[in-house]
Amino acid sequence: MRSVVGVVLGYVVLGALIGLKFAVLQQYVPSAFTDPGWLAFIVLTDALSALLGGYVLASVVRRRPIFHALALVAVLVLLGAANAVANAGQEPLWFQLATLAALSGALPLGAWLRVRAQPQQPLRTAPA
Repeated sequence: MRSVVGVVLGYVVLGALIGLKFAVLQQYVPSAFTDPGWLAFIVLTDALSALLGGYVLASVVRRRPIFHALALVAVLVLLGAANAVANAGQEPLWFQLATLAALSGALPLGAWLRVRAQPQQPLRTAPA
């Protein structure tokens, strides 16, 4: 059960941060979605959102956090493919590919950072 909750929570964190960013940009910088510099900024902030989502995911699941992060990446790849088809011609191809690559790399990296941050359990030795 923790696996499902962890993956869903990681996705919610990622989606909430990206959604918030898009809402702010639409309100205050509507030209951001056509300017290459702003699109690069969007890719970078998407990667940071995925990094945090992966970290949260790994904080919840008990076993194999990298595997769970990669499972979420698989879901994101499917959603990204559907988005690319739905928005064909509306967004530059480089932007779609860069976003997908950023999310695919940052999400497991966030999980890995969480694993590295956890204190190491001492090895148990057999009683003498």
